[in-house]
Amino acid sequence: MEAVQIRMGRAALSWSVEKLAEKAGLSTIDIQRLEAGTMKDNTALDAVKRILSAEGIVFLDASDALGPGVRAAESASIRQIGISAEDLNSANDG
Repeated sequence: MEAVQIRMGRAALSWSVEKLAEKAGLSTIDIQRLEAGTMKDNTALDAVKRILSAEGIVFLDASDALGPGVRAAESASIRQIGISAEDLNSANDG
């Protein structure tokens, strides 16, 4: 799982940094560092991946044509938030 996938998964769920931190049992600083790619703690990464996966986020590996990404599992009930991937940034982190 790459840093950008954490941000994408959180955005797909309309979760704030605080909500993901609470669900994963981490601090908001830890989540911010994971999302920035400046923290490489495997235990923390596993906790975040487990929580996001349980909410229906599927992690996609990078391919020759595309970078890493996420999508909703077919059975997931992820709300459409109306923000395209191109428009995701820190201003709409919620």
